[in-house]
Amino acid sequence: MQVQKIITLPRILLSAVVFAFMIGLIVFAESKRVLDPAKTELFYSILDESEDQQLAAYIEKTMELRGTVTSVNNKNGKYIVRLEQDGNATTLLCEFKPGNEQVYRQIALGDTLHVRGVYKGKLVDAIFQNCIIP
Repeated sequence: MQVQKIITLPRILLSAVVFAFMIGLIVFAESKRVLDPAKTELFYSILDESEDQQLAAYIEKTMELRGTVTSVNNKNGKYIVRLEQDGNATTLLCEFKPGNEQVYRQIALGDTLHVRGVYKGKLVDAIFQNCIIP
C-alpha cells in the first residue's frame, strides 16, 4: 500500500517564505559588496563633472571613502560628517549607522577619516548612508 503525500497550504506557504528569505539574503549580500579601489578612484575622477547617467552605475554600491572632516553634525540622533577629498570640489556627505556613538563623538574637524558607506546620489554633495568606520 502506497501512502500519497498531500501538499497542504501551510507547506506551500512555508516553502514560499523560505524561498523569499533566501532571495533576500542573496540581494542583501550583493548590495554589501564593496567596490574595488580602482572603481572608487574612477568614481572620484568623474564626480565633479559627471552627468547623472555616469554616476547612476554607482547608486546603491558600497564604497571605501577617505577624506578630511569639514563638518560634524548630530541631527535627531544621526551623525552626519562632511568629508573633503583632495582634488575634488564635491564633498562627501556621510550619514553614519546608529549604534556606535562613542566613536562618532570623537570625530573632529580636520581629522582624516576612512569610512565605508552606500552611495545614494548627488545633489550638492555626494550622499552616502549607512556609513561605518571599518
